[in-house]
Amino acid sequence: KTSKMLAITKWRIEQRLLVLHMQRRFKRKESQRKKTNTIRAQEYFDVAYPPVYGPRWPSIRLALLSKQKYVAVINNFANHELTVENFQLDDDELAARAKVEPISRYPEEYQLRALAKDPTLGAAEFDNTSRVILPSEVGTRGTSIMMDYVPATKLKGLENWIEETDIFVQQGDREIGFITEKQEEPINLPSMLKVYAFAKGDISDFPQPKMDHHLKVLDYYALDGASLLPVLALDIQAGEKVLDLCAAPGGKTLIALQTILPGIVVSNDASESRGNRIRETLRQYIPHGISSFERHSVITKSDGCNIREKEAYDKILVDVPCLTDRLSLKEDDNSIFKTTRTKERLSLPELQSNLLASALQAVRPGGTVVYSTCTLSPLQNDGVVYLALSKLWQETTIECTIVDMSYAVRPLSFLYRFGTNLGLRYGQIVLPSLLNNFGPMYVAKIRRLR
Repeated sequence: KTSKMLAITKWRIEQRLLVLHMQRRFKRKESQRKKTNTIRAQEYFDVAYPPVYGPRWPSIRLALLSKQKYVAVINNFANHELTVENFQLDDDELAARAKVEPISRYPEEYQLRALAKDPTLGAAEFDNTSRVILPSEVGTRGTSIMMDYVPATKLKGLENWIEETDIFVQQGDREIGFITEKQEEPINLPSMLKVYAFAKGDISDFPQPKMDHHLKVLDYYALDGASLLPVLALDIQAGEKVLDLCAAPGGKTLIALQTILPGIVVSNDASESRGNRIRETLRQYIPHGISSFERHSVITKSDGCNIREKEAYDKILVDVPCLTDRLSLKEDDNSIFKTTRTKERLSLPELQSNLLASALQAVRPGGTVVYSTCTLSPLQNDGVVYLALSKLWQETTIECTIVDMSYAVRPLSFLYRFGTNLGLRYGQIVLPSLLNNFGPMYVAKIRRLR
């Protein structure tokens, strides 16, 4: 009888263990099924970026996960005078027009420090109700404000991260045959480009764009404020032929056209559907049937890695497909971090470097190419610039120079949080910040010599 009871007890224990084992397996599978693309992106960034951005990463991470900030670019092809008049309101009234309660600002002491264009002014006089960025404001004044500092000894590559290697860090610039020149003049804001932004620390929304019923176009275009920087870096001059190589959805093409400077802007994308997005964007902001407007814009569909026209453009913008950090952390659908897109994600640096190399062959000697991304990835930023220049050095006789914009962008520090002491060799980067939640945006400017 005792042995029988022991056998029953043993059987029950085995059954219970089997149930527990099955439950654990089920939970494990359940947890695996629940891992979203946004979680994959977050896990990737939490491993890849702390070694690069050090103590700044937690604040950058928080900003990426927080509400994005926009600027409003007035549409010069609509009744822009009326639009400007409507924007000459204080922040609370503008927020009321957006039919939302004014969102509380960050602590006043931070706002004062952020808005001071000169640190010697402290909390000096400034107009808290004016948000228009005037060309006169982009002068020699301005400073890096509230920038964090990380000792150079703490900056590390990503040697142990399979997708973020330091292949470019150990190479010398002389080995790829180019030099660096410093842009002494502050970055230029064209007089026709009218941009509005809420003050630092204010995350209110703009009202919905309104239709100009006479010209059938919208009165302003809203975009991430950092997206202005690549177009400004081009320094477009009157009558120049400009190529936007990876133009969809068309925002940067539209900004270039709003300067009223280019002779023509060619907007290219390899995808038919993305080309349609460019057409839709321009249709909403460029009046139809007015030939003087329409002849300044052409949309093409071609492989940006193999541009047929050589030495044909004065300025080329190469705003490449990338990890799109902010979008990847917030949008789950069709994310670059989908398991089915792993190969595509790993091949991004190769695609990016090919696009940049192709653009440098398509720009005329003396012309400018601006390379930009919306990622913090060192490999897809400085790394790709190195890869493209190395490719050209080995395969062509083209000579280029990197334009150091570190001084030129200083006047824009009242608007952007630029990354400093990060070991960047070729470009500038806008870091997301709760005070002005733009970016990320990496910009490198390259001038072709011959």
